[in-house]
Amino acid sequence: MNNTSKWSDNFQHDFEAKVKIRMMMVVLALCVVNFLTIKFFWYDIVWWFDMPMHFFGGFFIGLLGFYINSRKEGSELYDEKKMLKFVLFFTLAIGFG
Repeated sequence: MNNTSKWSDNFQHDFEAKVKIRMMMVVLALCVVNFLTIKFFWYDIVWWFDMPMHFFGGFFIGLLGFYINSRKEGSELYDEKKMLKFVLFFTLAIGFG
């Protein structure tokens, strides 16, 4: 194994760890806010409150698509157009599904 491959493997591992942490933070924040929202009836009191909740739910789905695409064998992290297309398609498929 040469140094470039070793660096690339370390970068991939660090990148995946950061994406996992961000996904967990978004899900935890959504769970806490949703719990408080239901407990204090914010969905009934604040008519627009479901909009940011849907936005952050979609953000989580986008991160999940990003993570899944980065885990694929032979995935190109640096091919931004392919990554963006996959994440958008994945998020739209979940949203409309």
